[in-house]
Amino acid sequence: MARLDRSLEAKTTDETLAIYDEVAFSADKITPVNRSRARKRIEQGVGQVVFLDAIRDVIHRRCKILGLYSPEKYQLGWREEARRAGLGEVAEAQFEAMIDKFTEQIIRKKSAEDGPPPPEEEATDEQRALPRMV
Repeated sequence: MARLDRSLEAKTTDETLAIYDEVAFSADKITPVNRSRARKRIEQGVGQVVFLDAIRDVIHRRCKILGLYSPEKYQLGWREEARRAGLGEVAEAQFEAMIDKFTEQIIRKKSAEDGPPPPEEEATDEQRALPRMV
């Protein structure tokens, strides 16, 4: 972490521009002139990308573990997989047969529990005249 802290610190740069020149004041008099200009630059460190990427990855993993992201959705389609494998019609027929067998068993079990249906009685004239409420 110390390397990250160093990359975030402000960086100061001292620049000095020194000019050594000779100036002619007259035809026979040449004088050396030394001029210099100093400048101090301060740049705020933004951190090295490697450290920031590592921190981003850690935050991403923690958010995923804590369940802060929406759950991933998977689209599972057995029909499409069967078609890709070349078993589309066979798999569809087996599925339909399995559903038919399953519904038949449910109907048999339900009818065995309920017993035979009661015989329907003949409605009287008075009952026929009344409106049916469903």
